Amino acid sequence: VVAVALPDEGTFAWLDEFLERNPRFVELSDRKILEWAMQSGVWKHKTYRSCNDKPEFGFELPSMDDFSLRRVINSIAPVMPRHYVVMEVK
Repeated sequence: VVAVALPDEGTFAWLDEFLERNPRFVELSDRKILEWAMQSGVWKHKTYRSCNDKPEFGFELPSMDDFSLRRVINSIAPVMPRHYVVMEVK
């Protein structure tokens, strides 16, 4: 599923509700990568910009902070047998 929405119009609220009703789907977004990292115990430095779509990572880990990890996940996802929701607001 590729969601199409406008910024600041409840896009991530819609996504949270969609995932609650459809637990077989996995979210692919910067917000989710940030959540996975924090749940894994990766320590985050204080950041000042907060946004669901493009959160600042601030881990001081090059592969995280330059979004290389996002590219790796987006490369691997097509070969994994799962249902995905790709979230990116532009």
